[in-house]
Amino acid sequence: MNRRILAILIIISWIFCVMILVSGCLNPRSLDQYSYVMSIGVDRGVTHKYFVTLMMQAENSEKTGEGTSTASLLGAEGDNIFEAIDAMQSMSPKQIAFTRANSLHISSAIAKDGDLEDFLSFEFDAIRLRESANIIIVDGNVLNYLKAISAESKVDIGKFQVSLAMIHSEKGTTTETNTLMFMEMASNPYLDAALILVYCNSDENKEGSISDSQNSGGQSDSSSSGGSQSDTGAGSKSGTQNSAQQNSSANENPIKDPMTGAYVVGGSGVSVKGCAIFSGWNMVGILDVHDTVLMQIGNGGFDKGELAIPYNNESEELDLQLKRKGSPKVEMELGDSPRAKVSITLECRELTPISEGFTWLQIKDQLEENMSKELHRVFKAVQGLKSDVFGFGRYASLHFSTTEEWQEYDWQEKYQKLEVEFDITLKLEE
Repeated sequence: MNRRILAILIIISWIFCVMILVSGCLNPRSLDQYSYVMSIGVDRGVTHKYFVTLMMQAENSEKTGEGTSTASLLGAEGDNIFEAIDAMQSMSPKQIAFTRANSLHISSAIAKDGDLEDFLSFEFDAIRLRESANIIIVDGNVLNYLKAISAESKVDIGKFQVSLAMIHSEKGTTTETNTLMFMEMASNPYLDAALILVYCNSDENKEGSISDSQNSGGQSDSSSSGGSQSDTGAGSKSGTQNSAQQNSSANENPIKDPMTGAYVVGGSGVSVKGCAIFSGWNMVGILDVHDTVLMQIGNGGFDKGELAIPYNNESEELDLQLKRKGSPKVEMELGDSPRAKVSITLECRELTPISEGFTWLQIKDQLEENMSKELHRVFKAVQGLKSDVFGFGRYASLHFSTTEEWQEYDWQEKYQKLEVEFDITLKLEE
């Protein structure tokens, strides 16, 4: 009896071993037969709704182990992402795989038309694309932007993404939002999205920021070559790209253009402009790098960064290194005309010397007052666009115990009447 059981166990073990050995053959497609997508770009199509560009990982990047090499681009039109992929698959000898894609680049034209809801309506699992992929708005043509990146002698999309993340965490001049986060914000009334905004330096089809429009009677400066600063408050600067960009490399930290405030990343071909402001699914405006810092200070998304604040009757500026010290404290009173007070404490360090004849204690109140005015200016600008990127809807909703009460209050309509007071406290770094 024991021998029979032993024989059965041996046979089962043998079958199990054979299954393990042949299991790798169940899928006849090897890794060498895949072509991996690093990034996806979406422009407006000509004969179809969208033109989709795929930045493909170069074949020799894995073999060399360096992870850097010239990327290739593949593009096709389609009324949705599946039609475009089918068209590109017919041109590719290998199976296109999206498991390594870490970013979606969307043209500002598509974002402004509200077509992001339509384009992102596909099931991400259907093409094995991660919802954690960063979503980035390109001010201009996405194909030109991806060409500028892939034209570099060495392309490392991983380091490129790290550069963008570093600008967000270390400089505060841009935001960081993945696709899932954006879709959740676009679909709810509590907080509108502000997405990272980039552009190709050689692309002339760029827009001016909200501040530019305010200063020019509502007309955008289409020839602006960077995050042109507002001339109505702190950090006012103007000019064009300078030679600092020529020294930027994909393997270096982002370089700040001292004239425009834009950060050059991924080589001299592309720069960060600030952020694209949304109202629901629609892009409604642009904040330059200076105003992006202020917006993030106001909504709690700021960690640390630099800001120029005026003093001495706004005739001089002091450059400060700022660091968040706790989250903003928001007090809110609802009603037909809601009111909010936002108290923010920032730790700071002087980057430029205070003018002779002044001390920190003498100008501290001026700096805090002027910074509060700047925050209020940015808030009124986005409020005028019906965009709640400061996230006041999150605090208003806490006053209601049921969804029905919240919906009956009609926050979208009340938000347009919201009056906000910003109270800034600056503490010198010890």
